[in-house]
Amino acid sequence: MMIKIKKLIACSFLAFLVSCGEDSVIDLPMNDGSGKIVIEGNITDDGDHGIVKVTRSVKISDVKSEYKPISNAKVVISDNHG
Repeated sequence: MMIKIKKLIACSFLAFLVSCGEDSVIDLPMNDGSGKIVIEGNITDDGDHGIVKVTRSVKISDVKSEYKPISNAKVVISDNHG
């Protein structure tokens, strides 16, 4: 009797897993967000030079696109000493 209950539980669990295994595409509305200016930087206090990148964002659906750099941007970084 115990073996039948274990088989019933195992078969029920397997049926549950099979019924949950469907793939479905969900299309979520997203804002484009491309063309916004992105400023990314890495600055340390060890006296070494910092790095700052200024780029434009791309569409999230453009997986092969790279961020477009903005040349001749002026970035000013200061602390409480000027």
